[in-house]
Amino acid sequence: SAVHYNPAGLTQLKGSYVSAGYAMEAPRFEVASDATGDTVQKQKQIFWLPHVYFVSDFKSKNLRFGFGANSPYGLSTDWADDSYARFLSTESNVNMANFNPAVAYKVNDKISLGAGLDYFTARISKHRRVFTTYSSTNGDFQLKGDDDAFGYNLGLLIQPSEKQRIGLS
Repeated sequence: SAVHYNPAGLTQLKGSYVSAGYAMEAPRFEVASDATGDTVQKQKQIFWLPHVYFVSDFKSKNLRFGFGANSPYGLSTDWADDSYARFLSTESNVNMANFNPAVAYKVNDKISLGAGLDYFTARISKHRRVFTTYSSTNGDFQLKGDDDAFGYNLGLLIQPSEKQRIGLS
């Protein structure tokens, strides 16, 4: 979407539009230990990374407004608690969301400018077993965190001829 990649491209649209969808990820991992010969597979998981974009000119000749919401990153792993990988990771999660309002202005028939504000929010967690030499049971390690941040995207669209467009972002 132009909202995400180059907001100046919003000036190419007239009227109002909504686009929604998702990307599906279904990673599969298998790891073999050279030391023990054991093979471990990650639990099968499916991840849906959604996106939705809205663009409108609100009946303006040269101004366009857009809004996007997406999950640019998201993944998790889940290994068996008794696998040899338990001391590296048993579970991990990374979730991220991006909210991106944008505006574009058509200076003339050849040049358009655009700008957007990005608000990112992220959460992570990790769990693993910890080997202890003082006890017959292993310990647990858990890490959790969340944060948010702001960013921006700027765009320029140049149309030197009817069949050519050059975009910079």
